[in-house]
Amino acid sequence: MNTIDINELIGALEAEGHSSCTELDSIQNELVIEFPPSQLGGIFRILLNRFDLYHLTTITAQVREGDPDHIEVQYNFWNGKGLNVPDTG
Repeated sequence: MNTIDINELIGALEAEGHSSCTELDSIQNELVIEFPPSQLGGIFRILLNRFDLYHLTTITAQVREGDPDHIEVQYNFWNGKGLNVPDTG
């Protein structure tokens, strides 16, 4: 199983029109990509079709400290290394 190169992933997302995806360093030893919720379906298709990333291990929702009106949803995939995909909605 190959791990995902973050630069290749960002490049693939941008090539498909997902230019608002950004890499975050918020979780140690994981790749983290943040995106708007409207891009969820397209991003997941790219993860599956181009990177063979189909093992969704968890979906987590949490309220961020200091912003009680905002719920962040995180999708965590596994492919030899964790990929955490929080949406910004």
